[in-house]
Amino acid sequence: MALAQPYTVTTIAGSAINPGTVDGTNSAAAFTAPAGLALDSSGTVFVTDGDSLRTVTNVGTNWVVQTVLGIINIHGFVDGTNSVVRFNDPWGVAADAAGNLYVADTKNNAIRKVFRAGTNWMVTTIAGPAPQFNAPSGSADGTNNSARFNRPISLAVDSATNIYVADTSNQTVRAISPLGTNWVVTTIAGSVGSAGSADGTNSNARFSLPNALVADPSGNLFVADFGNNCIRKMSRSGTNWIVTTFAGSTNAGSADGMGTNARFNAPQYVALDSTEHLFVADFGNSTIRRISPAGLVTTVAGMPGVSGSSDGTGSAAHFGQPYGIGLNSSGTVFLADFSGYAVRQAQLAPILQIGRNGHQVVVSWPLGLTNYGLRVTPQFNPPAWSGDISTGIALMGDWWTLTNASPGFYRLRHP
Repeated sequence: MALAQPYTVTTIAGSAINPGTVDGTNSAAAFTAPAGLALDSSGTVFVTDGDSLRTVTNVGTNWVVQTVLGIINIHGFVDGTNSVVRFNDPWGVAADAAGNLYVADTKNNAIRKVFRAGTNWMVTTIAGPAPQFNAPSGSADGTNNSARFNRPISLAVDSATNIYVADTSNQTVRAISPLGTNWVVTTIAGSVGSAGSADGTNSNARFSLPNALVADPSGNLFVADFGNNCIRKMSRSGTNWIVTTFAGSTNAGSADGMGTNARFNAPQYVALDSTEHLFVADFGNSTIRRISPAGLVTTVAGMPGVSGSSDGTGSAAHFGQPYGIGLNSSGTVFLADFSGYAVRQAQLAPILQIGRNGHQVVVSWPLGLTNYGLRVTPQFNPPAWSGDISTGIALMGDWWTLTNASPGFYRLRHP
């Protein structure tokens, strides 16, 4: 029985053959450099694209793209409203529970807050230098504009509205905590300018170009350690942060497996679903990987080493350069395909697997398909399907399984 739960990938906005800056619907919209991606509680997809922030909104069976902040490919550093705002190659974007957004404005070395004011979108700089030409980089902790960053690529927000930043060129992870009307920046893991792969506590830990991170409901952080080809876990212990290697190793590869036996190739962005499964945009492999809470890594879409823009299920789907990744409340995966100039969607494929366990036949289907029923018929033509099978089904890893299945033809029924 295969371990991987395949996902079916479709392109919902943009096109690999049509890069550009056009707002519009489905493939009529055009992206120039879709990088970071996040979803808010309403299911709106936000994408950083060039020097702008764009929304991808589901309207009926269509997806509508609109540029809401900045102007694509126009650099700058200006707070304000709508198209007055200027970014400088922003990458990461994250949403909090109240619907505010936070943007890692990478080349401005700053963290920006985005919020709605009536029909307008507003941007303020909450950490890093105040808006200015050639904004300085640095590593100083501090409050608001006294703090400094060095090419922050991504960020995450926890349930208490603490913001965590992958401060990539500083080789550190930073925390930005609200304190009244202020934002206080501290370095919680890694050592400025010291790349490495050591696990450890606080500044004893080492990263190599930490690229992205996500917070789980318990307050742990998972970090895509781009240069180390692995996923790191950060857990709080009192006032300390303990860094361990959760999956992968410094050796690049594409192998599925448990924990450090798995291999990644320059993992780019990470996202978490409601069951605390971690999804990874495995940039160097052009794949989407899934990590169970126990640490089991499987490839759910894409073929290692094969790039492209083909839609399809499992390994039949191909990506250009998978970057930002996010999930909605239903578990649908959304991906910014950087060199595919598109936003892609991946949904769990309702596929039955047939295998053997010794002399017994095993029928299995993905755990996430909880609203499907299994039926059987002894002959296919004409079929006489049974009712939903309710006995003999057990959970085996990430699969529902019917062991010692009777001879016949099986199907999944969606209610």
